[in-house]
Amino acid sequence: MEKKFLIDYEEGEKDEIKKFRQRFNECKIGQNERYPLKHRLELNEPFTKSIDGEKIWNQIPLYGTTIIKLKPTRKEIFEKIHGFDIEDIDRLIDFSKETGRIQFALAENPTNYIEMDFLEPVFNELKPPKLIYIPLDWILTDEEIIDSSSEIEFHLKNSQFNNFINDFIEKKYPNPISQDVVKKGIIYDLIRLKMLGYGNLIKDFIESLSTIETSTNIFLEEAIHDLFLYPYDPLGGIASFKRMDINKIHSKFPFGRNTAEKIEFPYEIGKFLNDNLKLIIPKNLDGAIDLIDEYNFYDLRKVMNSLNKGIENKKIDTIIENCDDISSIFINVWNEADKLNKRVNITRHAISFGFGVVGAAATMPIGGVGGLLTGLGFNIGDKMLDENKSYESISEKIQKFGTQSYITHIYDFKKQHKLF
Repeated sequence: MEKKFLIDYEEGEKDEIKKFRQRFNECKIGQNERYPLKHRLELNEPFTKSIDGEKIWNQIPLYGTTIIKLKPTRKEIFEKIHGFDIEDIDRLIDFSKETGRIQFALAENPTNYIEMDFLEPVFNELKPPKLIYIPLDWILTDEEIIDSSSEIEFHLKNSQFNNFINDFIEKKYPNPISQDVVKKGIIYDLIRLKMLGYGNLIKDFIESLSTIETSTNIFLEEAIHDLFLYPYDPLGGIASFKRMDINKIHSKFPFGRNTAEKIEFPYEIGKFLNDNLKLIIPKNLDGAIDLIDEYNFYDLRKVMNSLNKGIENKKIDTIIENCDDISSIFINVWNEADKLNKRVNITRHAISFGFGVVGAAATMPIGGVGGLLTGLGFNIGDKMLDENKSYESISEKIQKFGTQSYITHIYDFKKQHKLF
């Protein structure tokens, strides 16, 4: 892409950020306001960002909008970082325009993308905004920033950090970028972590940076951004992760404070749903669209929330320690719906053959079966019109009473799509 085009594009982004900062400093940011502003990044609720290093096709059917964070990377690792091929870009642009189910955004300054000509259609047709975290100079004084930076730099001088920076730049960026720029970015992120209560862990984190394989660390850095720096993210939304990334982060930072308000695991959930719905795992955009067409989005979201609720009900430390535990949680929730279905069938037969509800209802006083069923939320005049439906509905109502809602959501989904 032409340098002048990207310089002008970057100036435009700076102007947008400057306007937002002015309103931020004047405390004029509304409760539901976000950045990038809605006219620059139109999103369907619920929205999330794509998971670095994983295919995006499992994520797309599970969210109103999946935001693809474009990063300046070498062409040969673009697919590995972003989860789709360069050849997919034109169709993704069309899909974005038609549905809004995906949107593109820039993870870094536009001038860093100068060697990535294959992204020119995205820049020209969709004009993706730059994502930001609240800059330090919006919330700290210059003196506070200098003091904190000096403290962290002291630790950096005693590590192999410069070697790591060189390797990081060589493996990630398609064009040369200043060491000082990358170094400053990492220092500022560490200052943010310190402000969130992780000051005592920063030294260990710095030392470990030089011991982790660089490609792995690129993924880890991005996951840390989305998890621990969530309070500085003016966009918000749902934080999506792969469980293995959470595991790696937890090995450095004890889990459980100042993290994203809502965490979901769409990679594992998407794979689980595909396995259990007997579908082919989406391998491209067509596969994702087929899944959307086959199952109503609202239904998929309810099922996803239900499976995610199963995770929330477990101690997070247990999930992190046991790599297979998240899959067993999904299986248990899925199987609980089967158990509910069996109880419904048993109750239905008991009502049908043991009590003859429908046949006797016409002659029983309103305080009898009518009173019982009305107490469970039934309209007798409606439910007695069809014998089979009345048994089924009555038995469901009885068995669902007291059952956790996330189990009943799975039950309803499996029943609707004839998965029992």
